[in-house]
Amino acid sequence: PDVAKDWTVSGNVDFTNGTYNGSAETLIMDGTKNLIGNGQTIANLNINGSSNTITVTTSDVTIGTLLTVGSNNTLSIGSSRTVTLNATTGTTLTLNGTVSGSGTLLYKTSTTFPTSGTISAYLKVDLTNANCSIPARTFGGDLELYNNDAISTRSATLGTGALQTITISGSLYLTAANGAGMTATGATNA
Repeated sequence: PDVAKDWTVSGNVDFTNGTYNGSAETLIMDGTKNLIGNGQTIANLNINGSSNTITVTTSDVTIGTLLTVGSNNTLSIGSSRTVTLNATTGTTLTLNGTVSGSGTLLYKTSTTFPTSGTISAYLKVDLTNANCSIPARTFGGDLELYNNDAISTRSATLGTGALQTITISGSLYLTAANGAGMTATGATNA
């Protein structure tokens, strides 16, 4: 694909037998189909249309800049699959639809996770590069707050103000994987 071009696919997308060299394009998927990422990085993925479900199967995929899940649409992440939102700053997820499935959504930005849409897949918030706030919302699956930094303790602030409720339908995990700490604190109204 050309740099900064949109390309729309109504069928399956399968990167199994090739190397993908895009850098700023948007892949628009507007059908109920499969995405086989083969470990490739796509700059932007936009799931739109009317009640479409895109299922990540067989292999993982990385979104370099922005994942958009439009209203009434679903990104379903298959078992043992990971969709990585790779940017560490700025908005990396516009969620007006649903992210579901038994796989993992890996969220790496310091920007607060969206409060819109539905998240029921396993959500792993990677705080290795920066602290992050977890908003008042319902998380329909497990939520993991993760730090892999060897030196810096990272902190997740639960809520963005006083008197807020965070509902986690699954389990909450605090993981310090590489020697430094991981803390979670409640927001206060200053």
